[in-house]
Amino acid sequence: MKSRIFRYMGIVVLVAGLMALAVSCRKKSPNGKLDGMWRIMTVENKSTGEVVTPEGQYYYCMNLHVVQLQGNPGADGNMQYSKSEGEVTMDFPYVGNTINSASNPYKVYGIWSSPVTFKVVTLNGKRLVLESPESVVTMRRF
Repeated sequence: MKSRIFRYMGIVVLVAGLMALAVSCRKKSPNGKLDGMWRIMTVENKSTGEVVTPEGQYYYCMNLHVVQLQGNPGADGNMQYSKSEGEVTMDFPYVGNTINSASNPYKVYGIWSSPVTFKVVTLNGKRLVLESPESVVTMRRF
């Protein structure tokens, strides 16, 4: 009789533990399809109309409230996405005034200043197009 009670108690504790584990381990992203790794295909300079395909591989890696620019140079930044406004704002506080200088190496990412706000023109499972006042960045999911 005691072994049967301990067996049932063990099963109840195991089921309760698995249920607690299943509901407590994931944080759902508020960004939906924006999260992921996006390879830059083209960057258009809106003032000159010049469209550049970056030499080498340059990526935006977005997850939750963090954006990483992967390539040379790379950078880590903070990101805020507003689905209702259709805008994503990025701030790169650890690169100093490099972005805001005349010899900005981050133009290859379509970033002319920090912080920068992009309008989300296209966002689906395969393609992302971001537009700022200075540039249009076209990307594909990697």
